[in-house]
Amino acid sequence: QLSFNRKREIDNKKIEKEFEKYISVDNPAHRIVERVRLWIEQKKKCAYSGKQIGIEKVGFGTDLEVDHIIPRSRGGHNGFSNKVLCYRDSNRNKGNRTPKEWMTEDDFEALEQRFEHLAGKKREKVGAY
Repeated sequence: QLSFNRKREIDNKKIEKEFEKYISVDNPAHRIVERVRLWIEQKKKCAYSGKQIGIEKVGFGTDLEVDHIIPRSRGGHNGFSNKVLCYRDSNRNKGNRTPKEWMTEDDFEALEQRFEHLAGKKREKVGAY
């Protein structure tokens, strides 16, 4: 666990350095790091729509939100494994529902396919972008 945390901290510092031009009072480093980690994990796509997300959008957070898959108000936790990066419109449309409640059967199946690469893996492990 200790070596995992050290590696994650080193990765976080690399992300901060790479994205330092985006850091501001309104866009702090920890939020950028979270978005970048989710973006990498999601293969640079919105979790819900599957649309590509560009590096500038990730850096600035433009039109993006980090969503709790299981809403906090419904017992979902605030950990990384309960979060996805998505376009603001998708998240607002989802509201207080789970993806399964909100999406059509076909859309939910597409979502599952987008995240198939994570099956059996720890979500915190992120490679280079």
